[in-house]
Amino acid sequence: MTRVARRNLLALSAMSLFVSLAFWAPAFEHPTASGWGDWQWFHHMWEAGRIAIVRWHEAPLFDPYHCGGVPLWGNPQAQVFSPTFLLTAVPFGTTIGHKVFIVFHCLVGLAGMYAFVRHELKCGELASTYAAILFTTSGYFAWHGAGGHATFLAFYYAPLLLLCWRRSARDLRYSAAVAALMVLTVLEGGHYPFPYFVLWLTFDLVLRLGDPGRPKMLLGAVVAGALTGLMGCWRFIPILIAISAHPHPVIDTDSLTLDEILRLLTGRDQTMPLVGHQWMWPEYGAYVGWGALLLGAIGIGVGLRDAMSVRPRRRRSELVIMLAGLALFTLLTEGNASPHHPWPLLQQLPFYRSIHVPSRWRLYIVFYLSLFCALAIDALERRTLKVDLRRPWHRFLASLPILIVLGMIGDVWSVTWPIVDRWDGPVIAEREPAEHFHLVTGRAYLQDYANYPSENVGTRECYDPVPWDISPMLWLGDELPARLAPDAAGHVIDAGRTSLTMWAEVDLDEPGRVIFDQNYFPDFVSDDGEVVDDHGRLAIDVATPGAHRVLARYRPHDLPYVVSVSVVGALLALYLATRGRFRRRRA
Repeated sequence: MTRVARRNLLALSAMSLFVSLAFWAPAFEHPTASGWGDWQWFHHMWEAGRIAIVRWHEAPLFDPYHCGGVPLWGNPQAQVFSPTFLLTAVPFGTTIGHKVFIVFHCLVGLAGMYAFVRHELKCGELASTYAAILFTTSGYFAWHGAGGHATFLAFYYAPLLLLCWRRSARDLRYSAAVAALMVLTVLEGGHYPFPYFVLWLTFDLVLRLGDPGRPKMLLGAVVAGALTGLMGCWRFIPILIAISAHPHPVIDTDSLTLDEILRLLTGRDQTMPLVGHQWMWPEYGAYVGWGALLLGAIGIGVGLRDAMSVRPRRRRSELVIMLAGLALFTLLTEGNASPHHPWPLLQQLPFYRSIHVPSRWRLYIVFYLSLFCALAIDALERRTLKVDLRRPWHRFLASLPILIVLGMIGDVWSVTWPIVDRWDGPVIAEREPAEHFHLVTGRAYLQDYANYPSENVGTRECYDPVPWDISPMLWLGDELPARLAPDAAGHVIDAGRTSLTMWAEVDLDEPGRVIFDQNYFPDFVSDDGEVVDDHGRLAIDVATPGAHRVLARYRPHDLPYVVSVSVVGALLALYLATRGRFRRRRA
């Protein structure tokens, strides 16, 4: 990397960090305050993973504190396996870690969007900066970020992912980068971003097949897909096993009119309910303002004029992709507006049958609108560069693009900052842990369950996208989490659990069954007897009488195989990403 390239990268990183911290600053006003909406659910999952690592020194494969005890290993929303979780939750704690997690994603989104506009659209620095800020601080990310949709933060990777996808057609090493971002999305629980990205990248590839270099495009796509499958095997397979055993198809018939979509993009009062729709504003808000829409319309005109010129500054196919993308994702955002809209057709596909809320596709409306805004600002800036700065009026014209950009950003932030400023929930992980694990009752579930992992208590109440089978025979209250079957002779002396294990010290007069206060899952193993299902509860049949310390441990049967495949995939991706560097060194 040259000195100029390093300096530019440093400047871009500094700008992205500054804007990210400025936009999400309200979240840090009270650093330990937790979030509202779905944040308590993700705070809970992070706490379950953090406690497993910090307190029990175990891998965060299982969540004993929720739904009567369920796996994290197969949960599609689990974020505890991602490197971003390890780098934020473990050193900073769950609440502050989540806020750092948000800032990191926003930083990547800003840098990725700037780079995409700068290199793919050939726009100047001001236009690229504005597009990056408009996209990453729009109402879409404000609502989903502040409202607790932690898995949606992976959508911040979209511009960088598309840039690497385009580059993979010219340099195969970028296929490894595409695969790494796709796998990171899955590791961060991106059950929506991942299928959205698959459809989006496929759409982009199909529309570029008319460009020169089609074989390289297809090769890059195939390599990226293969590496994604291999590296992500250790998440894909457990998730597929879990959702196959516990399917949750959702047919969503919600629809939006074009007038309503316009309101989502321009309505400054984003608290008024949308009449006739079942979801709250976090599922609809995407404020960019009338100014951005006007700039976007001007940008479309600029792009059309440039495409019809003899020597266009940009590829004509780029304008086609942008216009087609804006049209397609507007139709998807309309949802079930008619039987022939893309949304009801898309929900016929196997995996897309499990996703709902078509208004979430508005992300790509904001993306392509930001690109067209960049074209408008870039054209205005190039015109103002030709003015004579010796005249005061011309000096004002020269500063006009900057003033417009600052005004547009101020308009968006005046609406989105109050949305972001909602971190006023209770402090997490400051209560004393219970003497022994048990399932609680009579607690305010949605207000309390983020604290359960640190308190060493659980619940059979369940707020989870996977419809787990919860045993109706689990017992509640401050009792030991193990008991003998009614027909067993003997008694339980003590019992407890860690993240992955349940244990009980028992004294049996004869062979008998030890029942644990947890749901049964077949991936529990024991050296002390046969693991069985007792009315949906985990139990062990002990074959010999006497004193025993009976222990059951969660050990997914597929773990060693899928991890081995993923390690092979990671090594192949590393080789592909670095082979050019090794060749240059040899030369």
